This record gives sequence, C-alpha cells and structure tokens, in this order.
Amino acid sequence: MKKEFLLNIIFLLGINFLIKPLYLFGVDLHIQNIVGVNEYGMYKVLFNIAFLLQFVHEPGIQSFNSQNIAKHPDQLGFHLPRILGLKMILGIIYFGLAIGYFVFAGFDPSLLPLMMVVTGNLFLSTMFIYLRTNIASIGKYRIDSILSTIDKVLMLIILGVLSWVSPFRENFQIIWLAYGQMVAFGISCIVALGVLYKHLGTIGLSFSWDYTKKLLKWSAPYALILLTMSAYTRMDSVMLEHILDDGGRESGIYEYGYRFLDALNMIGYLFAALLLPMYASNIKTHKIIQDLIDVGLRLMVLVTFICAAATITYRYEIMNWAHPDATRYYGDIMLYLMLSFIALSISYIFGSLLVANNNLKKLNILLIGGVLLNFALNYYLIPHQQALGAAKATLITQALMTIGQIILVVTIMKIKINRRLLYIVLAFGLFCVVIFGSIYAYLPLNWIIRVVISICISLIAALLIRLVDIQVIIGLASKKNPT
Repeated sequence: MKKEFLLNIIFLLGINFLIKPLYLFGVDLHIQNIVGVNEYGMYKVLFNIAFLLQFVHEPGIQSFNSQNIAKHPDQLGFHLPRILGLKMILGIIYFGLAIGYFVFAGFDPSLLPLMMVVTGNLFLSTMFIYLRTNIASIGKYRIDSILSTIDKVLMLIILGVLSWVSPFRENFQIIWLAYGQMVAFGISCIVALGVLYKHLGTIGLSFSWDYTKKLLKWSAPYALILLTMSAYTRMDSVMLEHILDDGGRESGIYEYGYRFLDALNMIGYLFAALLLPMYASNIKTHKIIQDLIDVGLRLMVLVTFICAAATITYRYEIMNWAHPDATRYYGDIMLYLMLSFIALSISYIFGSLLVANNNLKKLNILLIGGVLLNFALNYYLIPHQQALGAAKATLITQALMTIGQIILVVTIMKIKINRRLLYIVLAFGLFCVVIFGSIYAYLPLNWIIRVVISICISLIAALLIRLVDIQVIIGLASKKNPT
C-alpha cells in the first residue's frame, strides 16, 4: 500500500505540475492583467460567495462517498444514481440561494450574469470531483490521476486561445473566463461519467426520499467540515470587499498572492484525495496507516518546503513578473500566504485521517473555532492593514488548525510521530532557508537561475539525509502498477 501510494502520488503530482501552473500563470494571470485588478477582484468576490455556499449542493457527500465506496466498492451501482438525482435537486436550491444572496447584498445588477455562470461552474466543478471520488474509490487511481487534469487542459486550450491569439483578446471580458470554465467542467463531467459507465454498464438518475434522509444524516458531519474549511479559507476575499467597499481593488491585489497559494495548494489536495480512500480501506491496520502517514509526510515536506522557500525568497521578483506595477506590498502579502501554505499542506495528511476514522465531531469543533478566529482576525486586521491583514489572519488561523489536527490524531488514534523523521524535517527546513537565502544574497545571476540552482541543491540534500529514499523510488520505477 505504501508503494502504491508513492507511485500514484508521484504520477499525480507530475501531471498536475505540468498543467495547473500553465493555466493559472499562463492564462488566468494573463486574463487578470487584461481586465484589471478591480474587475478581476469582483469576479473573485462572486466566486468566493458561491464557494462559501456550495455546502448546500455538496453537503459532505464527496467525503462520505469516497470512504464508503472504498470500503464497499460493490455498492457503487446502488449509490451512484440516487446521489446523482439528489445532487440535481440540491443544485437547483443552491443556485436560488446564491442568486438570492447576490440580490440581498446589493451587488451591481450588471454583475448578475457573471454570478449565474460562476454559480453554475461551482456546481459542475463539485459534480466532477464527486464522479472522480467514485473512480478513485474503486481502485482506479491512475485513471483518476489523469482525469484530475482534464478540466485544466480544456481551460488552457479554450481560454488560452481567447485571451492570447483570438482577434477579441484586447477586449476580453471577465464573463468569458466563466463561460470557458463552464464548457471545460461540462466536458470533464461527461468524460468521468463515461468511465463510470464503462465500469457499471449503466448510468441513471433516481430519487428516493428515504435514501435521501439517510444519506443527509450520514453526510451531515462532512457537510459541516466543508462549510467550516471553506469559510476560513475563502471568507477573506469577501470580507475585504464588504469591509473596505473599494470595488474589489484590495481583493484583486490579494488575489495576485493567493493565486500562488491556490496553485501550490493542489499538492495537499491531491495528497488528500489519494490518501482518504487508502486510509478508509485500511483504517483497522495500524501499520499501514503509520506507513501512509510516514511516506505522505516525507513527500509533502519535500515538495512544500522547496516551493515555499522559493516563493518566499523571491516573492518580490515573482510579483514583479506577475504584475509589472506590483509594489512591495504585493510581495509582503505573498510572504504570509506562503507561510500559511506550509501549514495548510501538512494539515491535509492529518485531517484526511481524522475524516477516514470518523472523528468528525472533534474535527468540526476545531474547525468551527477556526472560522470564528478567522472572522475575528479579519474583522480587526482588514480595516487597519487591508489585504495584508487578511493574509496575516490566514496564516494565524491555518497554523493553529494544523497544530490542532496533529494533536487530535496523536491523542485519538495513538499515532506516534517518528522522532527521527521530525528531526530530518526540521533539518531540511533549516537547510532550505539557508541555501535559498545564501544563493539569493551572494550569487549574482538571473533570479530564475538562482531558483533552479537552489531547488537542485535542496533535492540532493533531501536524498542525502534520507528524507526520501532513492532506492524505493528506483524500485517503483520498475514496478508495474494496475489502474
């Protein structure tokens, strides 16, 4: 199981590192620079409102389904049509609530079409993720890994053409971004349904009130987890616009740094998506769980520390590349967001285990505390420090949430944190700080070359201190693994 996880996560990270950054920085960033900080900032405000409300149409079904089907793969044909039918009904309710909030909050009526499309996109996006949870839960990890990039590939093609080479590129409108995403998510859902159809031989829709009541009761704790995590990771942009009332400007500035957090966050999300069904199917085997935590933490630290060291050390250069008019203020925001990225990434390893072990009550209590803390911090810091205050609130909240999840895992599941691994992690983190900082200060080369050199040296160091075992990786390269 440890080797299976390692092989699939390397494959998963590899293809996502090729595709998602190309979309976020080659297309999405380009579109933000075309339409301007304010217009893109309002788009993100509307997106985050829809994101915060998505618990309505995704009341924890994904998390429940991911581990339930992993434990009982033969029940997929029973659950799939009933859940699809329920999600369609919940989607209609979700759409009505999102539009209702838009009207009640007094947004500019000209933004209503954008809000409608964005809301539809969030529904399609979560539908796609739900379909993928079924594919991963029946053991088709490699197929799920490939599917994880299909939406971004389609966006890369559709929006790349529109924003870079089409005759309309100079007059690009922000709603075109939403339209392009809708087409990509729609096609992705069709492809995922095709994979499940091949496995089951049939796909249908049905609705049962008795089944719905049981499912919503089962998934309610997962819904609360989704709501609370969405709240303390996405409320910052919405609060920036509501508190400052600046037409989305500070939210747009914040998004320049948050885009990097969002891009790198895929690392933790992909780990969690792969770990959750593996945790769930082996939850009673302590040795396998301990091995999964060990290998997951090693790989997470390797990738996270290097990415964080690079983006923090060269934050001003990166911001000047992303936006020619960026000031040091942009880079300062990025500093706090990248520090929070480290904590967020590690939390995926332990949070997924708590979900797989059904320790939902205590996890929800912790996350509710995170929401209240984040709201209070944003409410206090935003009027004084604007987007920088929101970034600080994110760091404080996420660091405490990660510590809390680790404590819960250790105390509830009696998982032992390998002391030797802890020392290796601390040593590697210190090494990254020293090597990136030294090369930045004393090597007079182009900053991109300095980043590459620092990454190469850090990777070599990771092998030397055995943060990752090269012999295991070599062995996996020759191991045939079924999808």
